[in-house]
Amino acid sequence: MSNETLFRLMKPDEAKVLQSLGTKVFLRSLEAPFITKPETAYVVVVNDTIAGGFIYNISSSTGKKLAVVDYFFIDPKLAGKGIGSKLCQAGMAHLWDEGCDFIAAFVRDDNIASWSSFEKAGLRRISVLEATKHVGISGIFRCLFYHLFSFFIGCDFYLASKDGKPDPIRKESGLNQLFRSGIYNMLLIVVITLNIVRFFVDRDFIPSLDNIATAVIAFLVVFSAVTISSYLPTLFSREKYKYRMTDGGFIMSILAALFTMYIPISGNWFPQNYNKSGKNVTMLLTALLPWLLLLILGLALHGETNDILGVIFNISRILLFFRCIPFLSANLGSSRVYTFSKILWMIMAVITAGLLIFIQ
Repeated sequence: MSNETLFRLMKPDEAKVLQSLGTKVFLRSLEAPFITKPETAYVVVVNDTIAGGFIYNISSSTGKKLAVVDYFFIDPKLAGKGIGSKLCQAGMAHLWDEGCDFIAAFVRDDNIASWSSFEKAGLRRISVLEATKHVGISGIFRCLFYHLFSFFIGCDFYLASKDGKPDPIRKESGLNQLFRSGIYNMLLIVVITLNIVRFFVDRDFIPSLDNIATAVIAFLVVFSAVTISSYLPTLFSREKYKYRMTDGGFIMSILAALFTMYIPISGNWFPQNYNKSGKNVTMLLTALLPWLLLLILGLALHGETNDILGVIFNISRILLFFRCIPFLSANLGSSRVYTFSKILWMIMAVITAGLLIFIQ
């Protein structure tokens, strides 16, 4: 690395420059419009130019100092040179020196560079439920207040503690994550079926238990079919795959469910040594096979009058829509297709749009 590379605290007059760089880096994702001028950040300066930022906030509650890493990025031109990892380590060291007890961060499920940098710096991927045991409910709310993690489908929660306990934070098995994904999504379907908002507006409205049973059975059919179809390609891969669920977007999913809209909590199969360099055919197939299955269900069940089959049709149609938005979670599959081939993604998107218009 050049001697002209420097890691230091951001100066007040550099906030606008760092914001512009961050917006450029996150241009393809939903996060870009939400990057504001940072108040506190650690930066890397290369040849007298701001080349990356480690933006954070620090708050205190119940005697504990919690730092939340809002954004972490470097200029794409410098990717692969180890600058990102060193910036992350420098930023983390600064936060420990500031007396923080915990450091929390949020990463998109397909942002491999940030994964690697955070893990090298001592952060560990953890579920929101598990994180609550370490930072408490107030700490979780502070994390959500400082970051829009709860509204972004496909963001992972990372946590590190000053005393290193537990270290590493317990890794959740793929089977357990698959189970949680199924339970959480099934509960969303139940909430939608209960039509809670209508219940509070119209006290004469009584949800039907038969409708709930129908919705649960239909969901289990679709969830099992999608899970199995996405798992099949991994059986023929030399790499070992693990199911991985992301908690990101859970508040949006809950709010949508209250108003009878389904936004899935995402999960999918990832290689244990995940590397986005090159074109991974297996990961492409984990996205294409479920999409094809949902497409067939949409066509086959259009106009179906049977209650269970009708709900299967509706769930399949919704999942088709979310599986064609490339800037959402990699777990939903579309970004895997987009990364592999933009032309293939365009074909998939056109077919999906045509089907959704035809079967509406």
